[in-house]
Amino acid sequence: GILSVLLTGCAAAETEQEGSVGIAVELPEEWTSVEQLAFVGENPCVLADGTAYLYADGAWKAYAEEERLTRLYSGDEFCALTESGNLVTDAEFPEDYAEYPLTSAGVYDNAFRMLDELQDREVILVNGNIFNENPVCLLSDGSLLFFHAGKSLPITPPGTVTALSGHFLLTDAGEVYRIQFNEETEKVSVIAVADGGITAVSACATASRCAGICEDGTVEIWSDIDGELAADFRNAENVQMGFQYCVALDQDGQVLFSSYNKEQETDMRQRLAKQGGRAVMIGCNYQRLAVLYENRRMVLFDF
Repeated sequence: GILSVLLTGCAAAETEQEGSVGIAVELPEEWTSVEQLAFVGENPCVLADGTAYLYADGAWKAYAEEERLTRLYSGDEFCALTESGNLVTDAEFPEDYAEYPLTSAGVYDNAFRMLDELQDREVILVNGNIFNENPVCLLSDGSLLFFHAGKSLPITPPGTVTALSGHFLLTDAGEVYRIQFNEETEKVSVIAVADGGITAVSACATASRCAGICEDGTVEIWSDIDGELAADFRNAENVQMGFQYCVALDQDGQVLFSSYNKEQETDMRQRLAKQGGRAVMIGCNYQRLAVLYENRRMVLFDF
């Protein structure tokens, strides 16, 4: 089902201070459980108590929901998964669709056809925002589907799939596979990139780049470009991969940042160190990072 758009005023953020480090935003006290940080465009979106809240124009606003949400997916449009396995969005099919660039038009067409096909089926996992190119999802009946040009193409699972991110998947054996699509044959295949020892993965939505947490807490990178990334990460418990950067949260609540752009890496590491405090959650999209600290203070870093 599609989530009907209704933004209602929620508890406003108490402070928003901009400085050399980042923008600080206070989370409302009435939120008893904060489950995830994500983004809709450049605006942070928080999943709290099963409801999605968007921060924009100095205030938190709640998305009207038909049922409890369990997962948010960062992207240009709002996208979430409900407790019963329905994908929902507040996006509408563009009226000026014909004027969209070919790639953008195809992405919207593919996403809405995907929603139609999955309307009565339970979704377990999704590889990211459905308005990214070629979304992939795992259904409760075991089907693993790759959506391209408005059609669903089957993927033969290489094992029990426990995570999907970008065009990578993780199995319960700790194996990582890259998902590959052959446009000529319209066949989808998987190629092994790690034969075990990985506990979590996060992939870039727009490029073939993925980060995986190893059993020893280090981070392994599979990328289509050369360069050192996340080589000094240790004790990582959560990792997120961007277009040219990787960010992780370690077991001591420290935020780890690495970039192919070493000037950017040095700057962000200095800003994160200056911010200080114990972090409990991270989220990122494009060139913006959100960090939630244990004092219920969210800081937004632009880089």
